[in-house]
Amino acid sequence: MSNLKASHAIIFLIPFYIIFMSFSRGFYNQSAFYILLSAFVLFTILFLGKYFKLTNTPAKQIEGNLFLIAIFSIMTSFFFVKGLYQADGPILQFNYIALILVLFLVLTFSMQKDAKLLIKYRFTVIILISVAIKVLLIIASPHPTIDVFDSLKKGGEALLEGKNPYNFQYGQIYKNVAPLTYFPYPPGSLLLLAPTVLIFKDPRMLMILSQTFTTLILFQILKRQCKSRRVQELIPIIFLYFPMSFFIIEQSWLDPLVVFLVSLFAFLNLTSKNQKLAKVLALSITIIVKQYMPFILLFLLKNISKYLKIILLSVGVASAILLLFYLPNPEKFNVFRTDYIYRFDSLTLIAFVHNSFGLTIPKYIIYLLWGLLALVALKPKGPQDHQIYLSMSYWLLGFFLFSFIAFVNEYYLSFSILLLAYTLSFNKSGSIS
Repeated sequence: MSNLKASHAIIFLIPFYIIFMSFSRGFYNQSAFYILLSAFVLFTILFLGKYFKLTNTPAKQIEGNLFLIAIFSIMTSFFFVKGLYQADGPILQFNYIALILVLFLVLTFSMQKDAKLLIKYRFTVIILISVAIKVLLIIASPHPTIDVFDSLKKGGEALLEGKNPYNFQYGQIYKNVAPLTYFPYPPGSLLLLAPTVLIFKDPRMLMILSQTFTTLILFQILKRQCKSRRVQELIPIIFLYFPMSFFIIEQSWLDPLVVFLVSLFAFLNLTSKNQKLAKVLALSITIIVKQYMPFILLFLLKNISKYLKIILLSVGVASAILLLFYLPNPEKFNVFRTDYIYRFDSLTLIAFVHNSFGLTIPKYIIYLLWGLLALVALKPKGPQDHQIYLSMSYWLLGFFLFSFIAFVNEYYLSFSILLLAYTLSFNKSGSIS
């Protein structure tokens, strides 16, 4: 019998992510919170109960499960392919029709035998349609009312003009809210935003390219690890057509870039014992894209013999980049601050307690929860890469759940790394024979 060997229990978590993220858009919603909480509890049970071990499962069963999830994800996307700031019009109608075509192409996976023409072109067409939909989305929503878009665009432009993005006057986006006078993220993203803004005039093209290249990375990993052609294509399709990916692109959140860099680092370590420079560059930029990303180094240290040297070199490169932006004006480099305010409109435990009972969880309780979560997530689960990224995904989910602020883009990061962990878990020894 044809079997696929992987950590298949991960599949049970994917629908939870799709539901709680999609139907709340990451903003506080009591129903969505309970589904998020259920996902975290299930993840904890599976994580602590050692249910994520590699198991041999009939190929047809796994292909069938992934097929159903892909269909569910694409059908849910019909509700969210329209941008928040996008008006009805020809572009929107084209995107709906394009999604219908994708749906029919994915339905062909249910055929007993794929036609040769489908095998050759189906996956490529599905990727190209995704790129077209997202490019048209940002064309139809050129100026989203969100400070992130303004910061990324003008921060990249400032760097191109030889100005310091951390000492720069950004635009007035919200009424009664003072505009930013500094770039709100570490400088890793600026290194890629500057050429993107120069070429495309829109920072969101970097996120579209990031999602597309991540899809190709997942596909290439699966080509090495799994002989089922359908699995090789269905997992990347689930990632690419995750319903909230369209909203995340429109809002210009940086998380698709983070996912790409993490996936690239994982891919380089899987496929090559050399390319140390590429590995160091990928990891060094990754840990200075968002404020909490340096914590992922703790998970890589679970395989200290493999990653210690790369981590030390990456920290050195990242520190040098940070100093280049810090030294010109230290007072304006207000990135790694600790005075974050509570956001009761975000999808977090803090928001749930406040909105349901009128109480505010003290910050020291949050720090205590983070500490306990780290102890659980860093519990030794073995040095294999899929176990490292599984622990990372679990920690991110809990970290955001117990955080002061977390929206859909943060949970998207946890989901994407979970899918990466599943991809890495496939083992050739249990593949189709």
